[in-house]
Amino acid sequence: MEAIDLWEGNSMKEVEKDQEAAISKLSAIAEEDLDSLRLLAQWHLSMDAIEEAVVTWKTAVTTFQHVESMMLIAEYYYSNGELDETVEYWTLAAGHQHPKAILNLAQYYQSRDICFDIESDLYKYTKLAADLGCSKSLRLLAEWSTLIEDEDSEPTNQVDLFVKAGVAGDIQSYIRAAYILYHGIGVPRDGERAMTLFLKAARSASNPSLVSLGHAYSTGQEGLVNENPEKAFQLYSEGLLTGDTNAYLYLAHCQWTGKGCDQNRELARENYHRAVDNGVNIALPCLARCYVQMDHVDRVRARSYLSKFIAENMDECYKKDLSGEVLDKILDEME
Repeated sequence: MEAIDLWEGNSMKEVEKDQEAAISKLSAIAEEDLDSLRLLAQWHLSMDAIEEAVVTWKTAVTTFQHVESMMLIAEYYYSNGELDETVEYWTLAAGHQHPKAILNLAQYYQSRDICFDIESDLYKYTKLAADLGCSKSLRLLAEWSTLIEDEDSEPTNQVDLFVKAGVAGDIQSYIRAAYILYHGIGVPRDGERAMTLFLKAARSASNPSLVSLGHAYSTGQEGLVNENPEKAFQLYSEGLLTGDTNAYLYLAHCQWTGKGCDQNRELARENYHRAVDNGVNIALPCLARCYVQMDHVDRVRARSYLSKFIAENMDECYKKDLSGEVLDKILDEME
């Protein structure tokens, strides 16, 4: 192509590089050929002629309904803060099922203070974005499902939508679905499935919920789960791996009693120490118990842990009544 020879220069054809002439040549034929329009836009960009590139993209849109050009124009307007024009070209691209355009429009309408309406662009693009697996859009559809009087408004579908949002990465949606099932809100109560979803949420985020779920299995909660000490110990262990240092305390409880695991009081004492070292001071009385009940009794250390716990957790008016003799009586009862 003669225009390319001019753009790059071609010594074999004895054509000198002349980019202005190349653009002129290509412009003369570009309107009839999409590839030429795209190349012309690239040349404009390389010369920092952004507005000329936009004009070329608009020709590609008008003549060929070129979706990539729609998105490039939208990006140009967005970078210049021209939101109405941006939305116009996102909408054109969304009409051709462009995923990014749909997601952008969903985010745009969700960010505005718009009342829910099934006929609105808010609902339209949220639903399309949900079909693409957008977690926020799935969660919003779940929240709106009780407002829609059609086949999608069944409460069971609301649970399924929350679960889909959870799978897509919105952890709170797992918890919302679990709450509905646990309390039987519009659906039959299903404690087992609720617990499964609570577990999914807990395992998908580094938070204390694994330890909380461990408590549920440790004691058993009617309508939710049966007592399962082994499961509780497993969840405490998982909680520790996510960084919840409270888990040291509950692992130590299990190891001290042998509930849910092999009894190992030496290891229990180590974990009580780790709990205290990480600021879980409720473990202090447990450490005191260790030092009066285990083979190598150390009442001095036991008393110091008990005193520290009292100093940090009791009001001044009660501390004065806890003389050394009283502390010794408490330790005697621990034995």
